[in-house]
Amino acid sequence: MPPDGLCPGVSDESDPPTESGPTPPGISLRAGFALSELDLAQLWIASLTLGGTLSQAELEAALRGELSLSGHEHDVVAQAINDYFTERGQNHPVAYSVEIEERSHRRHPG
Repeated sequence: MPPDGLCPGVSDESDPPTESGPTPPGISLRAGFALSELDLAQLWIASLTLGGTLSQAELEAALRGELSLSGHEHDVVAQAINDYFTERGQNHPVAYSVEIEERSHRRHPG
């Protein structure tokens, strides 16, 4: 994770949603949310249930890429979105903060 504790992957659109075929692993929160049938209120409640502390407005700002999340908050939202997919027998497509960090290190070693 970056030294400031913020997770840069929230607005990463390097893995855009697709209309067909399996969802690629490691997509952004925004892409995972777009692929789900969740509305903002449902995602917010699911995140709170998992221990998240974001307000609904903060969650919306994070999904728009206007607010960076801590690794913990990113992971809570990712888990909420991934739960939606796994409850339907699908893969868990949204990347967790450690996966984003590893991807960043591979792209920018050193």
